Amino acid sequence: MLLRKIIKEEGMTDNHKASDFVTVFRIGLTYTMIDNLFSHHPLDYDVIADRVNSALHFTLSNHTSEE
Repeated sequence: MLLRKIIKEEGMTDNHKASDFVTVFRIGLTYTMIDNLFSHHPLDYDVIADRVNSALHFTLSNHTSEE
């Protein structure tokens, strides 16, 4: 739900593009969480969540400014 809210906030309303982005994003997030489990110095979930939130807004705001 949060991802859909951010997509709407950033003006990425094309459902096909948003759907493709969500699919790729989920794969990346899954990899990040699994990689963090096996890290010698794992990050707190809150740190990862903040970074993900920032990356989403950055990516989507750059996407909408290019159109």
